[in-house]
Amino acid sequence: MVDKKVIAIAAVAILAIAGVSAFMVVGNNDDGPKADTDFAGKNLEVVDNLDGGIVAVGQDSFRWMTYFGLADKCVMVDQNDMTNYLGKSFMYTGRALVKIEGGDSAKLSSEDAARAYFTHTNCGITDADVNTILNLKPSVMVIPAGFYDDYPTQMAAIEKAGINTLAIGYIYTFLEKDTFKITSDLEKQIDIISIVLKQGERGEELKNAFEYLVNDLKSCLPR
Repeated sequence: MVDKKVIAIAAVAILAIAGVSAFMVVGNNDDGPKADTDFAGKNLEVVDNLDGGIVAVGQDSFRWMTYFGLADKCVMVDQNDMTNYLGKSFMYTGRALVKIEGGDSAKLSSEDAARAYFTHTNCGITDADVNTILNLKPSVMVIPAGFYDDYPTQMAAIEKAGINTLAIGYIYTFLEKDTFKITSDLEKQIDIISIVLKQGERGEELKNAFEYLVNDLKSCLPR
């Protein structure tokens, strides 16, 4: 017999990853998000506005921007999103680019002007990417925390240029095994994005959506 608890957990994860479009808001966290540093241990720097756009590089960065409804603010995304984002409606909503020149297909040629808005490697950053980012002068750059270890030279150049960076974590476990509460890492992920991008209301919606879905699915389990 299939364990209904496993089904419940999987269903919540799938719905959350899909970026549920209609949130059932329940409860409220009066204290708001709590976080001081990102997943790389760097102090959080709040972005006043997103007029310069968001550079979302590396696995999960663009995905998290879509969860917060900011896909249309992304001016540069990972190469993996260039070939895949049009076919992942369950994962991404909206266009990957704000102002795109040239083609708009999922597979852009090297001659296409739009190619400059994607990185030159999957889940990584090259010197050419750094030059593009410095020219774009984005309001914020969202990256996996591991970039500081994997690409120290490139990240040092970006930091030297004064570009605000937000290091996120790879979150693969959404719920605590015994309590069904969202994990501390997932809560921190939502909190740091909420704080830096001034998306507190959206962050609370995401947390409340988790709570609502978990409670609803738990009610279906045998007592």
